[in-house]
Amino acid sequence: SIKRTTPFATGAGMLPCADYRQRPNSRFCFATRMIARNRGAMKEAKAAYQATRAEQESMEVHTSHEIEQAYSGVQAAAGQVKTYETKLLPAAKTTLESARVGYAADAIDFMTLVDAARTYQDLQVGHYQTQARLGQSFAMLERLAGTALNDAGGRDEKNR
Repeated sequence: SIKRTTPFATGAGMLPCADYRQRPNSRFCFATRMIARNRGAMKEAKAAYQATRAEQESMEVHTSHEIEQAYSGVQAAAGQVKTYETKLLPAAKTTLESARVGYAADAIDFMTLVDAARTYQDLQVGHYQTQARLGQSFAMLERLAGTALNDAGGRDEKNR
């Protein structure tokens, strides 16, 4: 039996051609050997690609989750600001004005007036803190979006 070999000697003898039907000196035999040599590198490159792709998908899921959280924060803070502005602060201001009138007419004591003033100031501080949270959540949303966004008030980048 005749052993088919490639023209490229390594070590003590000739290596057999990967495809026994080809002539030993053919270019196809050389190409087949080169592909066989590169299979390890190709597998490694494929594994690296798959790992990179998995990491990208993980980052997309994480970013999507962060966007959802920031958007929820914007919605919650905007709702709280609206509650402060439409219900809590007007009611506390009315109570404070009533306490001033009552105190001037000697209908209530001084501590009731002080308590009404403290309640109004506490609500103002809460309102400012909620506005700050709204701004922080909005800034986080802009950072995640990678661009300036219009806020609920319709202001743009120039009017901030």
